[in-house]
Amino acid sequence: MTDIAKQPDLSNIAPPPAATPKVDDTPKPAEDKAKSSQEPQVVPQVLPPLPHVNLSNTHKFDDDPTLYIKGWILSLLYWEKPVRSGGFFAVLMGVLILTQYYSLLQMAAAFFTVVTGLNWVYVNTHKQGQRVFGGKSSDALSNPHHQRLESKATYIPKDRVLRTGELTVDVVEAVVQQLTKLVLIQDSLQSAWAVGIAYLVWTLAAYISTKYLVGLFIVGAFSLPKLYQQNQEVIDKQVAHYAHHGRQLASDCSAKASAKAKEVYGLAVATLTKKTKKAD
Repeated sequence: MTDIAKQPDLSNIAPPPAATPKVDDTPKPAEDKAKSSQEPQVVPQVLPPLPHVNLSNTHKFDDDPTLYIKGWILSLLYWEKPVRSGGFFAVLMGVLILTQYYSLLQMAAAFFTVVTGLNWVYVNTHKQGQRVFGGKSSDALSNPHHQRLESKATYIPKDRVLRTGELTVDVVEAVVQQLTKLVLIQDSLQSAWAVGIAYLVWTLAAYISTKYLVGLFIVGAFSLPKLYQQNQEVIDKQVAHYAHHGRQLASDCSAKASAKAKEVYGLAVATLTKKTKKAD
C-alpha cells in the first residue's frame, strides 16, 4: 500500500485583505462652484396638450371661433395628425411651386383637359365593351355615369352654401379681432413682436420674391414648432444662458453710463460754479 503525501492545512491561513477603493478627496476648484452658481437654472417647460380636432368636437367652433381656429392651426403645425399635416403641407407647396411656372388659367385648363380626356377614354371604352362583349346595338349602349347624369339632386346644396358662408364670416371676424388687438396694443409684447415681424417682411420683400417668402414661411411654420418641441430643453437652456449674459452685459453698460453721466454732471456743475465766482 502506497503512502499518500499529506497536504498542508490551509484553514489557519488568513485571507488577504480586500483592496479598499480609492476615494478622491481632492476638493473641487472654486471656479467650478462659481461657474455653477452663475449658470441660470432652467426649468424645462412642458407644452400643454394640443387640442384634438375631429368630428366629435367641431361644434365648439360656434362657441368660440377664435379658440377653435388657434387649436386647429396648432394641431397642424405640431403634426398632431401626421397624415393631415403632411397633406396640407404637400398641397400648399405644390400649389406654390406650380404657380411659379404656370398661371392659374393654365392649371385650370390643364386640369379640365386631363380629367375630361381620361373620362372620354373610359366612357367610350365602356361602350365598346358593351357592343363587343354584350352584343348591344348602338341605341342600347349606356353611359357608365348615367345615374349621375339623370339625377336631379343639386351639386351645391343651398344649406351647405349658407353654412359655408357663415363659417367664412366667423373666420374673417376672428382674424379681424386678432389684428385689432395687435393694432390697438392690447398686449404690448405681442404687438412689439408683430411690428418686428412686419418690418422684417417689409424689408425682405424689397429683395426677395413674394413666392419665395411664402415658401420659407410655410416650411418654417411646419418644421420649426415641431423641432422646438422635440429639443425644447436644450433650446431653453441655451436661450436662458445667453439671456443671462445679455442682462449682465446690459447691467454693466448701464452702470458705466450712469457713472459717466455723474462725472459729466459734476464737471458741468464745477465749471458753472467757477464762472459764477468769476462773474461776482
